[in-house]
Amino acid sequence: MKIFLKVKLFQLREQMRVIFRYYRNVRFALVDLGFCFFAFFFNPYRICRKFTGTHSYGETPITTFAELAKAVDLTKEDVFVDLGSGRGKLCFWASLWIGCESRGVEQVPGLVRQSKWLGWIFGVPVCFDQGKIETANLSYATVVYLYTMEWDETLLLEMPQGACLITVGSPVELEGFAVVKTVAAKYPWGVAEVFIQQRVMK
Repeated sequence: MKIFLKVKLFQLREQMRVIFRYYRNVRFALVDLGFCFFAFFFNPYRICRKFTGTHSYGETPITTFAELAKAVDLTKEDVFVDLGSGRGKLCFWASLWIGCESRGVEQVPGLVRQSKWLGWIFGVPVCFDQGKIETANLSYATVVYLYTMEWDETLLLEMPQGACLITVGSPVELEGFAVVKTVAAKYPWGVAEVFIQQRVMK
């Protein structure tokens, strides 16, 4: 119960920070309110649990990702890919606040439908692909965000030289990636070490 209350308090504070910092962008505000509306009727944790049979669903706070975007110097010239994008919040933020091309890859159909519908109704130029992470095309990505590494990492070798990879908890165990920076980032469950790596040729 103590952990549950801690997470709920974190989420409430996070929502207040998002409103204060980012709702001056009207389209972002409308998209975020759309997510709140959907969550009331279609809880994303329940949708994910029904599809996967597990409780393995979590979202990166917008304010946390904003700090990570600053750490990697995400700009409008980048192509951002969120592997395991969930509802796609990070893609919407990157598109509407940074102005870069954004794409999410998510295996849960119900979450992808929500993302696509909100992107269409509010005219946000984001793209979402429904499928397993292993099927993603990363040959064009310049910044990739990876919240969990419960699959074959060799897909990441498709990333072009110089591209940036952000992973939570640990770096990838592949030749061809060099850790250039580590930062402490806040998540609902606590503070995590986030690794910023660059694709290099070896």
